[in-house]
Amino acid sequence: RPTGVQGRIAFETDTKNIIVYDGTAWRGYANDGVSYTLSSTNMSVDFTKTGNTTTNNWLQTNYQTTSDTGFTFSAWIKSNVTDSQRIFDNYTTSHQLALRVLSGNYALYYYAGGTSNTIFNTSSHSASGVFDGNWRHLAVTLAGTTAKIYEEGALKYTETFSDTYTAIASNFRIGANLSNSDAYAGLMDEVAFFERALTATEVLNQYNNHVYLSPTCHFRMGDGPSDTDSSGAATAGEDVETITDVSGNGYTATQSTATKKPVYSSDVPSF
Repeated sequence: RPTGVQGRIAFETDTKNIIVYDGTAWRGYANDGVSYTLSSTNMSVDFTKTGNTTTNNWLQTNYQTTSDTGFTFSAWIKSNVTDSQRIFDNYTTSHQLALRVLSGNYALYYYAGGTSNTIFNTSSHSASGVFDGNWRHLAVTLAGTTAKIYEEGALKYTETFSDTYTAIASNFRIGANLSNSDAYAGLMDEVAFFERALTATEVLNQYNNHVYLSPTCHFRMGDGPSDTDSSGAATAGEDVETITDVSGNGYTATQSTATKKPVYSSDVPSF
Protein backbone atom coordinates (compact mmCIF):
# COMPACT_ATOMS: atom_id res chain seq x y z
CA ARG A 1 0.00 0.00 0.00
CA PRO A 2 1.21 3.61 -0.47
CA THR A 3 3.13 5.01 2.49
CA GLY A 4 4.41 8.37 3.60
CA VAL A 5 2.43 10.54 1.21
CA GLN A 6 -0.28 12.80 2.60
CA GLY A 7 -3.67 12.38 1.02
CA ARG A 8 -3.00 8.95 -0.43
CA ILE A 9 -5.88 6.44 -0.50
CA ALA A 10 -5.56 2.67 -0.78
CA PHE A 11 -7.65 -0.48 -0.60
CA GLU A 12 -6.52 -3.38 1.61
CA THR A 13 -7.31 -6.68 -0.08
CA ASP A 14 -6.89 -8.67 3.13
CA THR A 15 -9.38 -6.67 5.21
CA LYS A 16 -11.42 -5.06 2.40
CA ASN A 17 -11.01 -1.72 4.18
CA ILE A 18 -10.59 1.67 2.59
CA ILE A 19 -7.51 3.30 4.16
CA VAL A 20 -6.49 6.95 4.00
CA TYR A 21 -3.12 8.44 4.96
CA ASP A 22 -3.63 11.74 6.80
CA GLY A 23 0.04 12.77 6.94
CA THR A 24 0.68 11.04 10.25
CA ALA A 25 -0.99 7.63 10.12
CA TRP A 26 -3.21 5.40 8.04
CA ARG A 27 -6.90 5.59 8.97
CA GLY A 28 -9.08 2.60 8.13
CA TYR A 29 -12.73 2.75 7.09
CA ALA A 30 -14.82 -0.40 6.80
CA ASN A 31 -16.36 -0.79 3.35
CA ASP A 32 -20.09 -1.25 2.80
CA GLY A 33 -19.60 -4.26 0.56
CA VAL A 34 -19.17 -4.65 -3.18
CA SER A 35 -22.34 -4.88 -5.24
CA TYR A 36 -22.97 -5.74 -8.84
CA THR A 37 -26.05 -5.66 -11.03
CA LEU A 38 -27.25 -8.42 -13.34
CA SER A 39 -28.27 -7.12 -16.74
CA SER A 40 -29.89 -10.36 -17.92
CA THR A 41 -30.04 -14.11 -17.47
CA ASN A 42 -29.77 -16.52 -20.38
CA MET A 43 -29.73 -19.88 -18.67
CA SER A 44 -31.28 -21.61 -15.66
CA VAL A 45 -31.06 -25.15 -14.26
CA ASP A 46 -33.94 -27.58 -14.71
CA PHE A 47 -34.05 -30.13 -11.88
CA THR A 48 -36.87 -32.11 -13.48
CA LYS A 49 -34.63 -33.23 -16.33
CA THR A 50 -37.29 -32.78 -18.98
CA GLY A 51 -37.69 -35.82 -21.19
CA ASN A 52 -36.08 -38.15 -18.67
CA THR A 53 -37.92 -40.40 -16.21
CA THR A 54 -35.37 -39.57 -13.51
CA THR A 55 -36.60 -36.48 -11.69
CA ASN A 56 -34.64 -36.51 -8.41
CA ASN A 57 -31.74 -34.46 -9.72
CA TRP A 58 -29.64 -32.24 -7.46
CA LEU A 59 -26.35 -30.37 -7.15
CA GLN A 60 -23.73 -30.78 -4.44
CA THR A 61 -21.85 -27.63 -3.42
CA ASN A 62 -18.72 -27.12 -1.32
CA TYR A 63 -20.24 -24.00 0.23
CA GLN A 64 -20.95 -24.01 3.96
CA THR A 65 -21.79 -21.24 6.41
CA THR A 66 -18.94 -19.64 8.35
CA SER A 67 -20.48 -16.66 10.15
CA ASP A 68 -22.72 -16.57 13.22
CA THR A 69 -24.02 -13.13 12.16
CA GLY A 70 -26.82 -14.49 9.99
CA PHE A 71 -27.76 -16.19 6.75
CA THR A 72 -29.66 -15.48 3.55
CA PHE A 73 -30.65 -17.74 0.68
CA SER A 74 -32.16 -16.18 -2.42
CA ALA A 75 -33.12 -17.57 -5.81
CA TRP A 76 -35.51 -17.34 -8.71
CA ILE A 77 -37.85 -20.32 -8.59
CA LYS A 78 -40.18 -21.88 -11.14
CA SER A 79 -42.22 -24.80 -9.84
CA ASN A 80 -45.86 -25.74 -9.32
CA VAL A 81 -45.17 -28.53 -6.79
CA THR A 82 -46.05 -27.68 -3.20
CA ASP A 83 -45.41 -30.94 -1.39
CA SER A 84 -42.33 -32.88 -0.27
CA GLN A 85 -39.53 -31.05 -2.02
CA ARG A 86 -36.28 -29.56 -0.73
CA ILE A 87 -34.93 -26.28 -2.03
CA PHE A 88 -31.64 -26.62 -0.14
CA ASP A 89 -30.29 -28.79 2.68
CA ASN A 90 -26.96 -29.16 4.50
CA TYR A 91 -27.85 -31.92 6.91
CA THR A 92 -25.24 -33.80 8.93
CA THR A 93 -25.86 -35.97 11.99
CA SER A 94 -25.69 -32.98 14.34
CA HIS A 95 -26.37 -29.91 12.20
CA GLN A 96 -28.99 -28.88 9.68
CA LEU A 97 -30.31 -25.87 7.82
CA ALA A 98 -32.88 -26.75 5.19
CA LEU A 99 -35.80 -25.24 3.31
CA ARG A 100 -38.65 -27.50 2.29
CA VAL A 101 -42.11 -27.12 0.83
CA LEU A 102 -44.46 -29.54 2.56
CA SER A 103 -48.24 -29.92 2.25
CA GLY A 104 -48.46 -26.53 0.55
CA ASN A 105 -46.48 -24.68 3.23
CA TYR A 106 -42.92 -23.53 3.81
CA ALA A 107 -40.95 -25.59 6.33
CA LEU A 108 -37.58 -24.26 7.44
CA TYR A 109 -35.48 -26.64 9.53
CA TYR A 110 -32.70 -25.39 11.78
CA TYR A 111 -30.70 -27.59 14.11
CA ALA A 112 -27.21 -26.84 15.41
CA GLY A 113 -26.61 -29.20 18.29
CA GLY A 114 -29.47 -27.92 20.42
CA THR A 115 -33.20 -27.94 19.95
CA SER A 116 -34.56 -29.09 16.60
CA ASN A 117 -36.45 -26.10 15.20
CA THR A 118 -39.14 -26.51 12.56
CA ILE A 119 -40.02 -22.96 11.54
CA PHE A 120 -43.18 -21.94 9.63
CA ASN A 121 -44.82 -25.24 8.47
CA THR A 122 -48.43 -24.33 9.23
CA SER A 123 -51.41 -23.53 7.03
CA SER A 124 -50.77 -19.82 7.65
CA HIS A 125 -47.39 -20.11 5.84
CA SER A 126 -48.61 -21.06 2.38
CA ALA A 127 -46.02 -21.36 -0.39
CA SER A 128 -48.58 -21.07 -3.17
CA GLY A 129 -47.61 -17.47 -3.95
CA VAL A 130 -44.21 -18.60 -5.22
CA PHE A 131 -44.83 -22.21 -6.24
CA ASP A 132 -47.46 -21.43 -8.87
CA GLY A 133 -45.64 -22.50 -12.04
CA ASN A 134 -44.27 -19.02 -12.82
CA TRP A 135 -40.86 -17.48 -12.25
CA ARG A 136 -40.85 -16.00 -8.73
CA HIS A 137 -38.21 -14.55 -6.47
CA LEU A 138 -37.75 -16.17 -3.05
CA ALA A 139 -35.48 -15.15 -0.16
CA VAL A 140 -35.07 -16.65 3.32
CA THR A 141 -33.12 -14.98 6.14
CA LEU A 142 -32.07 -16.00 9.66
CA ALA A 143 -30.42 -13.89 12.36
CA GLY A 144 -30.51 -14.31 16.11
CA THR A 145 -33.78 -16.13 16.78
CA THR A 146 -35.72 -14.67 13.84
CA ALA A 147 -36.46 -16.20 10.45
CA LYS A 148 -38.09 -14.36 7.55
CA ILE A 149 -39.41 -15.33 4.13
CA TYR A 150 -39.65 -12.81 1.30
CA GLU A 151 -41.69 -13.34 -1.85
CA GLU A 152 -41.26 -11.13 -4.91
CA GLY A 153 -39.13 -8.73 -2.85
CA ALA A 154 -41.70 -8.25 -0.06
CA LEU A 155 -41.63 -9.63 3.48
CA LYS A 156 -44.22 -12.41 3.66
CA TYR A 157 -43.66 -14.28 6.94
CA THR A 158 -41.70 -13.72 10.17
CA GLU A 159 -41.24 -16.33 12.90
CA THR A 160 -39.04 -16.80 15.95
CA PHE A 161 -37.33 -20.00 17.07
CA SER A 162 -35.67 -21.19 20.27
CA ASP A 163 -32.00 -21.50 19.30
CA THR A 164 -29.82 -18.53 18.37
CA TYR A 165 -28.51 -18.90 14.83
CA THR A 166 -24.90 -20.04 14.46
CA ALA A 167 -22.95 -21.21 11.42
CA ILE A 168 -23.22 -24.83 10.31
CA ALA A 169 -20.01 -26.32 8.97
CA SER A 170 -21.43 -28.71 6.40
CA ASN A 171 -21.82 -28.39 2.65
CA PHE A 172 -25.09 -27.33 1.06
CA ARG A 173 -27.01 -29.46 -1.39
CA ILE A 174 -29.38 -27.78 -3.85
CA GLY A 175 -32.51 -29.68 -4.83
CA ALA A 176 -32.52 -32.66 -2.42
CA ASN A 177 -31.72 -33.81 1.09
CA LEU A 178 -28.86 -36.04 2.30
CA SER A 179 -30.66 -39.23 1.28
CA ASN A 180 -31.39 -37.76 -2.17
CA SER A 181 -35.13 -37.67 -1.56
CA ASP A 182 -37.68 -34.85 -1.28
CA ALA A 183 -36.32 -33.82 -4.67
CA TYR A 184 -37.03 -30.35 -6.00
CA ALA A 185 -39.28 -30.37 -9.08
CA GLY A 186 -38.73 -27.24 -11.12
CA LEU A 187 -36.19 -24.70 -12.33
CA MET A 188 -33.85 -22.41 -10.39
CA ASP A 189 -31.81 -19.40 -11.35
CA GLU A 190 -29.43 -16.97 -9.62
CA VAL A 191 -28.94 -19.00 -6.44
CA ALA A 192 -27.12 -16.89 -3.86
CA PHE A 193 -26.02 -17.34 -0.24
CA PHE A 194 -25.06 -14.53 2.13
CA GLU A 195 -23.36 -14.74 5.53
CA ARG A 196 -25.81 -12.26 7.02
CA ALA A 197 -29.52 -11.56 6.96
CA LEU A 198 -30.25 -9.18 4.10
CA THR A 199 -32.42 -6.20 4.98
CA ALA A 200 -35.87 -5.73 3.47
CA THR A 201 -34.45 -2.95 1.28
CA GLU A 202 -31.68 -5.21 0.00
CA VAL A 203 -34.09 -8.03 -0.84
CA LEU A 204 -36.38 -5.60 -2.67
CA ASN A 205 -33.41 -4.15 -4.55
CA GLN A 206 -32.37 -7.66 -5.54
CA TYR A 207 -35.86 -8.39 -6.85
CA ASN A 208 -36.48 -5.06 -8.61
CA ASN A 209 -32.99 -4.11 -9.76
CA HIS A 210 -31.10 -7.43 -9.58
CA VAL A 211 -28.41 -5.94 -7.33
CA TYR A 212 -26.32 -8.45 -5.38
CA LEU A 213 -24.42 -6.89 -2.47
CA SER A 214 -21.44 -8.99 -1.33
CA PRO A 215 -22.82 -12.53 -1.70
CA THR A 216 -20.64 -15.19 -0.11
CA CYS A 217 -21.61 -17.61 -2.86
CA HIS A 218 -23.54 -16.89 -6.04
CA PHE A 219 -24.32 -19.49 -8.68
CA ARG A 220 -25.61 -17.96 -11.90
CA MET A 221 -26.88 -21.41 -12.93
CA GLY A 222 -25.47 -21.47 -16.43
CA ASP A 223 -24.56 -17.82 -16.97
CA GLY A 224 -21.30 -17.85 -15.04
CA PRO A 225 -18.13 -17.65 -17.19
CA SER A 226 -16.92 -21.04 -15.88
CA ASP A 227 -20.25 -22.92 -15.92
CA THR A 228 -19.95 -26.06 -18.05
CA ASP A 229 -21.80 -29.07 -19.37
CA SER A 230 -20.17 -32.34 -20.41
CA SER A 231 -19.09 -30.81 -23.71
CA GLY A 232 -17.68 -27.53 -22.41
CA ALA A 233 -19.57 -24.25 -22.16
CA ALA A 234 -23.05 -24.46 -20.65
CA THR A 235 -25.66 -25.27 -23.29
CA ALA A 236 -29.44 -25.54 -22.98
CA GLY A 237 -30.57 -29.16 -22.82
CA GLU A 238 -27.17 -30.51 -21.78
CA ASP A 239 -26.37 -32.10 -18.43
CA VAL A 240 -24.82 -29.81 -15.83
CA GLU A 241 -21.14 -30.56 -15.23
CA THR A 242 -19.83 -27.72 -13.05
CA ILE A 243 -21.34 -24.44 -11.90
CA THR A 244 -18.86 -21.96 -10.46
CA ASP A 245 -19.51 -19.31 -7.86
CA VAL A 246 -19.15 -15.81 -9.35
CA SER A 247 -18.52 -14.06 -6.03
CA GLY A 248 -14.82 -14.86 -6.32
CA ASN A 249 -14.78 -17.18 -3.30
CA GLY A 250 -14.17 -20.30 -5.35
CA TYR A 251 -17.23 -22.43 -4.60
CA THR A 252 -18.67 -24.94 -7.06
CA ALA A 253 -21.87 -26.94 -7.56
CA THR A 254 -21.50 -30.31 -9.25
CA GLN A 255 -23.16 -33.67 -9.82
CA SER A 256 -20.99 -36.70 -10.62
CA THR A 257 -23.77 -39.28 -11.05
CA ALA A 258 -25.09 -39.18 -14.60
CA THR A 259 -28.65 -40.19 -13.68
CA LYS A 260 -28.82 -37.41 -11.06
CA LYS A 261 -27.58 -34.57 -13.24
CA PRO A 262 -29.99 -31.68 -13.87
CA VAL A 263 -29.89 -29.93 -17.23
CA TYR A 264 -29.44 -26.35 -18.36
CA SER A 265 -32.52 -24.59 -19.67
CA SER A 266 -33.19 -21.48 -21.74
CA ASP A 267 -36.39 -20.93 -19.75
CA VAL A 268 -35.35 -18.00 -17.56
CA PRO A 269 -36.87 -15.14 -15.55
CA SER A 270 -37.22 -11.87 -17.46
CA PHE A 271 -34.91 -9.08 -16.30
